[in-house]
Amino acid sequence: MFKNFYVVCYKEISINSDNIMTNESGVCDYGYLNEEDAIKKVYELTDEKMNDNLDLVDEGGCYRDSSDNGDWQMVTVNNDTYEYWVSKIGVEV
Repeated sequence: MFKNFYVVCYKEISINSDNIMTNESGVCDYGYLNEEDAIKKVYELTDEKMNDNLDLVDEGGCYRDSSDNGDWQMVTVNNDTYEYWVSKIGVEV
């Protein structure tokens, strides 16, 4: 028998002032028993990025893309991207 858990994953790509690209990815410290709670966390993370860059939103330098149900979201800030998504993990119990 398997129990499903939902984790929030991320990938952040940024370009520094020397035009060197860095790429970080992994699993956030968040795990949930239902997908809806994991999706809420994805919204919280992307809302935080949007709020940190409110001055760029009106200029089009900061915007959010997402899937229809919100289980994948990406915030673009100038040339940097912050991507978050929900992954389902089945654990044998």
